[in-house]
Amino acid sequence: MAAEIMEMKMEACPPARLIGRRYDRPGDWGEWWANGWFDALEALGVPPVYGDAYLSAQNAQDGSHWIGMLFPEGTQTPEGFACADIPAADYAVFYLRGDEQSGELFGEEPRRRCMAMLEQAGMKSGAWRIDRCSCPRFTTPDGQGRVILDVLIMKEG
Repeated sequence: MAAEIMEMKMEACPPARLIGRRYDRPGDWGEWWANGWFDALEALGVPPVYGDAYLSAQNAQDGSHWIGMLFPEGTQTPEGFACADIPAADYAVFYLRGDEQSGELFGEEPRRRCMAMLEQAGMKSGAWRIDRCSCPRFTTPDGQGRVILDVLIMKEG
């Protein structure tokens, strides 16, 4: 079964610092839970840009993958973590509803559908693509066991 794209809207994001870990391929969320790395980021005492949202991000320009959180620009990066500075930009935000356990929210198929909608709206993709796991949309399943994943695609220009 395919995830349902509920809607697309535009959202502006200020300049931000992605703090987390950089990977050459999609990262391992299990190691984040096992090592308490989100707890370490939340302990920075700086309010994250998207509140309590955990992120998986990909930079299309350099092929890097990230897991972490977005913070205001200039936030100090704690030891053991890396950072990427992301310029202010507009993002197309897609709200995907589906079963997290089935994998239908993740991977290339739902991203291709989001990219097609972006192109149909006359926009081009910029460098960053971000999966935003926001509470309670992503953490509280509906009556059918589905959650909502926010997929953000940076708009070029």
